[in-house]
Amino acid sequence: MELKFFDSAYFNKGLKLSSNSERTVELRKKVYFDAVENLNTLRSIVQRLKYFDDASAMETMAPSQMGVALAEATLKANINSIAGYIAIERSMTQMQQNLVYRDIVTKVGASVMPLIGEDNPRSRAAKIWNDTLTAGETDFTVGIGTGIVPGRIAITLVLGSASYDVTDDRKGNLLAPAGVLATGTVDYTTGEITFSLATAAPADSTMKVCYQEDRTLEQGENRTTLKQGYFNITAKVNKFEFEQDLITAMISQKTVGGDVVADLQQSVYDEQVLSINNQLVDVLRKTYEGSTLTIDLSAFSIQGGFFTSLLQVFNAGLAAVDNAIAERCYKVVAANAYVVGNGLATFFQSLEDAQGWVANNTGYVNGLIGFYKGRAVIRHLYCDPFEGYAIHKTADGQLAPLGYGILLPATNLPLIGNFAATNEVAGGIYSVDGTSKVAGALAQRFVVKAPADWMVLAQ
Repeated sequence: MELKFFDSAYFNKGLKLSSNSERTVELRKKVYFDAVENLNTLRSIVQRLKYFDDASAMETMAPSQMGVALAEATLKANINSIAGYIAIERSMTQMQQNLVYRDIVTKVGASVMPLIGEDNPRSRAAKIWNDTLTAGETDFTVGIGTGIVPGRIAITLVLGSASYDVTDDRKGNLLAPAGVLATGTVDYTTGEITFSLATAAPADSTMKVCYQEDRTLEQGENRTTLKQGYFNITAKVNKFEFEQDLITAMISQKTVGGDVVADLQQSVYDEQVLSINNQLVDVLRKTYEGSTLTIDLSAFSIQGGFFTSLLQVFNAGLAAVDNAIAERCYKVVAANAYVVGNGLATFFQSLEDAQGWVANNTGYVNGLIGFYKGRAVIRHLYCDPFEGYAIHKTADGQLAPLGYGILLPATNLPLIGNFAATNEVAGGIYSVDGTSKVAGALAQRFVVKAPADWMVLAQ
């Protein structure tokens, strides 16, 4: 079946707006092409098995004008759903299937890229150790607990009101200004640092050790290889029924120029967008197993004119949410989308352009409502009013909190007549898709405690 929609400017523009990169655009295009190919195979089998006579097949399962219109409506719905922000999209060939994503792992199996896993490579092994020195003591031992790269130690000793810099000589000796240390050594293998002060430590003495972990003893862990990970999706059939009075359709088209096919296409588009959005948010909430961060704004008063200060604390809270995701990841990452309840949605919508808000006034109640500092804000009434989920999806589209699989786009079922009212016909539309959890570490739940007078103003 040939779809002109694939070649339209709307299709390509819509994909770019709802994707993180050009690579993701190409991946999503392939998913949609494969889904349409599944539909072509199904129609070919139906025609060969003679489930319908030739005339009926041409009007129902064959790529008729109506069939093309419905399939294009489905593709448009996929582009305008929230799947592009929070899910990996994949085409399916079975109702239950393991779908693949790519990852790079170390030789011992620790995930390195694109996101999740321990911080193993030496280029990312800079560490800091802070400690307090006991007043009146001269001898100290610090056990770092890991190998240290020779020549990569920088110690700051704060002895009372004076500060001194101490380094190593690459041979296991500590070097300090004259009169500070009596002795000082470092064991590069065990990470143990031992030193004696020339005079006892005064009150309020501290030390800060900046060093680089030596990973040369663990080169096997630093070797990486390409690994394919899998997530399972069970698809389900979505059915939408419709009825049409042919006389009413004829009158409508004659009097106001109504287009029955276009109206049906728009209805299918709306149903598909809402269906995709609902199942994605439902799976996100039901499978979330992480912690919940609280952004407490209850101390502020909107009527008292403290909105600017409130916004600063809110932004600090969102930064903490980003860091909560980053702590579980290899790379420094940040949320690129927020799924929020209606109360938080009202908060975002109250922001001005100068504060980083760009509104989207063409969507649905459960859908994209705008962008805050370039991050998509998605409202959904499944969430509690002041509940939110920060989402990170990788720029290459290979990893996200959720997976979304498409087996079949929407197609039309056979039309049937009503013998009680011969001018009425009925039909149906179905699609087959599914959603599952993939990488829960890339989602962070947070709640916001609003000021006491916030909802008064929002009502």
